[in-house]
Amino acid sequence: LIRKNYLADSYRREALAWLKQVLNSPTEAQVRQLPALLKKVALIAYKRSEIARKSGAEWERWLDQQCPQSHFSGSCANVLYQLSYAPKIDINSTEVQLLMQEITTWIQYHGKQHD
Repeated sequence: LIRKNYLADSYRREALAWLKQVLNSPTEAQVRQLPALLKKVALIAYKRSEIARKSGAEWERWLDQQCPQSHFSGSCANVLYQLSYAPKIDINSTEVQLLMQEITTWIQYHGKQHD
């Protein structure tokens, strides 16, 4: 059972390891990858049909519902959407660090659904 849980959580460890590497000085290209990283983790843990089409405020609310410790719809409202679609990033380094903390929290603590 311990081994099964360890293997089942490998996606979390991989995502967290990537975040840890870029946490102190993320490049713009890495910051642009944050929404995709979060979506990838969610797609591993939940049914594709449940989340694939979510975006914007709906996506933020869904993330917060899966992890009560996260606050995407409050502290990071619209940041994921902007990073995904805006041609120019209009967020400062403090907002980037906050977003990375929210993503780290979400990856660590979101509930898992088993099919």
